[in-house]
Amino acid sequence: ARDGAMLDASSSAAALEHFDEPAAQASFDRALATLSLDALLRDLLLPYLQDLGERWEAGTVTVAQEHFASNIVRGRLLGLARGWGQGAGPLAVLACAPAEQHDLALIAFGLALRARGWRIAYLGPDTPLDTLRETAQALAPSLVVVSSKVVTSTDSEGGTNHSPKIRYAYRVDGRGYECDRYRYGIES
Repeated sequence: ARDGAMLDASSSAAALEHFDEPAAQASFDRALATLSLDALLRDLLLPYLQDLGERWEAGTVTVAQEHFASNIVRGRLLGLARGWGQGAGPLAVLACAPAEQHDLALIAFGLALRARGWRIAYLGPDTPLDTLRETAQALAPSLVVVSSKVVTSTDSEGGTNHSPKIRYAYRVDGRGYECDRYRYGIES
């Protein structure tokens, strides 16, 4: 399946970066028909998004190309997310930190949780912390995940430390999601 994913990744990337929405949608449809959700996220979408972000930072793709591709992917992921709040499994509240707009890895993580029986309450980008706190109190979720592309903290020597990773209870970034499934109980 990885060879098929790699082949589809190149056609998907070409379609997305040439603003060819119909071809991008067709490529996504082919991937959905042949890959499991985990394989789609792990082998196709998250590696592509990581690469796209790196190429945007290097100036080899434009802001327009990055935004177009991200919005097509976001639409498809949110389409897969329909109904992810239904069921009887544990509830996870997912949100991006204030001023954080990058939500695609968080949506992918929510889809992976949902595939393992979790219910998802997705608050989206730029969520005020007071709103997140109120929502967590009202819903009493089993897990709250706050996403931020860049975390600023004070290191042991009193300096500022900028980390390029997304940080949560689980690590989620463009390369994928990693967690101790047994420790955190997300294995179905």
